[in-house]
Amino acid sequence: MFANDIVSLGSGAVSRTFSLTSLTDTKSVRSDPSAALGSPYLMTISHQAVNRGKNASTGAALLADRHLVRFDATFVGSDGIAKTVSIQCVAEVPQAAESEAIAGDLLTRLSHFVHTAAEFATNRDKLFNNEV
Repeated sequence: MFANDIVSLGSGAVSRTFSLTSLTDTKSVRSDPSAALGSPYLMTISHQAVNRGKNASTGAALLADRHLVRFDATFVGSDGIAKTVSIQCVAEVPQAAESEAIAGDLLTRLSHFVHTAAEFATNRDKLFNNEV
């Protein structure tokens, strides 16, 4: 299990501490206790086993593990209406010995795509401008 408190670094090197608020066997929700009540920051981590069909030659189930990390921030817009921004990363990894190394490589690539200092603003802007 993750620690009860998770520190996450955001824009401008501002960190937020997300403290455990609820826990089940497959999901935890954490919130930033310093955030205003009407503008919560939440972090969700969850896991789910999924069936991706059957192996064509053996008929065996093709199982995968789905892992999710999600951040939600609620704020009051200039129009006075509360809005929530959500960013999530979902990894779906087949239950096979070689899958973990491949998934790790892909996660590193995603991290560099959205976080490399020289390209971050460009990649972020293109993503949020619906570029493909």
